[in-house]
Amino acid sequence: MPLEQFFNIAACIAIILFGLYSLVRPYDAAGMAHLKPEDANGVAEVRINFGGLFLAMGAAPLLLNDPVAYQVVGITFIGAFITRLATLFTNHPQVDRLFVVSAVFELAVGLILLLP
Repeated sequence: MPLEQFFNIAACIAIILFGLYSLVRPYDAAGMAHLKPEDANGVAEVRINFGGLFLAMGAAPLLLNDPVAYQVVGITFIGAFITRLATLFTNHPQVDRLFVVSAVFELAVGLILLLP
């Protein structure tokens, strides 16, 4: 197995694991994003947007087995990273450990999945 393929699969598995974590522990996943679901609808949205969406995003390239699928997910994560950087100027968030870990995850996964 080529090294690029190994990293692509590992990145997708990391995305899937976060999705599963978010489905099972929505309050913890929401807390990582400094969100506080206040009712059943809020918890459902965390499960949908952090759980189901991440699960599908990680699984799709593995199921499609097409380099373009990996690259599309990579572009998505690079977009999240760029937006995170932009918020430093627009929203001035507190740059805590979770903010930095999320940024590193977005950048690393994005770059890995953009490899040919």
